Amino acid sequence: MNIQHLESLNDQVWQITGVRVRETIPDWVVQQADEVVMVDLTPRALLNRIERGAVYGREKAERAMQNFFRESTLVALRELALRETAHEVEHRHVNGDAAAPAKEGTGSTGKQHKILVLVTADPGSAMLIRRAKRVGDFLDAECFAVAVQPTGDLNGLPPADREAIER
Repeated sequence: MNIQHLESLNDQVWQITGVRVRETIPDWVVQQADEVVMVDLTPRALLNRIERGAVYGREKAERAMQNFFRESTLVALRELALRETAHEVEHRHVNGDAAAPAKEGTGSTGKQHKILVLVTADPGSAMLIRRAKRVGDFLDAECFAVAVQPTGDLNGLPPADREAIER
């Protein structure tokens, strides 16, 4: 798997490459893996392999090198992969004992921090959810998404409730 296939990085990959990768996997797949190994190759070495036809056929290789596989893009993706791998290694090191009981006062998961994201039907909400998930992973926080659908009519509420809402 390549770094661009990790779901929570989809927006960052799009900003780097200008390509919206559709073939992604959820982050939990990597998080639940017994072992994560990063295979690192310099951008120049990868471009040499592509030029030789070791990755794609000639025609596809030429298109790839004009679009997704430019050296500057590969440098940025490599940096993203290194940061993601370092974070995963650190997370596994710090939280090595996943079977430890939850700390008192932190809820059933043991996480002290919580992130709440308000989402709507707007397509941009998907980007917010992915970003909140990334922040949640970084802070070791639970992440929740909530959608609020207003009824538009407060007249059906008891007077005391309506007054409290209007305040």
